[in-house]
Amino acid sequence: MHCLWEGLTNHEISVRLKIAQKTVEAHRANLMRKFRAGNIAQLLRASLREGILQVEFPRKGSRPFSPPPSSTTRTDAQERENQPPSLCPDNTPRQPS
Repeated sequence: MHCLWEGLTNHEISVRLKIAQKTVEAHRANLMRKFRAGNIAQLLRASLREGILQVEFPRKGSRPFSPPPSSTTRTDAQERENQPPSLCPDNTPRQPS
C-alpha cells in the first residue's frame, strides 16, 4: 500500500518487490474490489480510514516543500536529485522515473 501512496506504477512495484507485474495488478484489483474503490484515491482514503495505511502528514502551518527561487527554473530531474529517496515497505530506495 505504501508503494501506491508513493505513486509507483505497477511495473515499478513489481521491480521493487521482485514479483510479476500481473501479480501486482491482481493485488491492486482485489484491494479496489474489497474496498469498493473506483480509483486509487478512494483506495488510499479507505486504507487510511481503516488504519491499514499510516503516513505522517506535515504539521499545520509548516512548509515541507518550499518553492525554488523565482530567478531560477528547475527541471523535474533537478528536483528529484535534491529529494531524499522515498522507501517502499522493504526499505529499498525508489528509483527516479
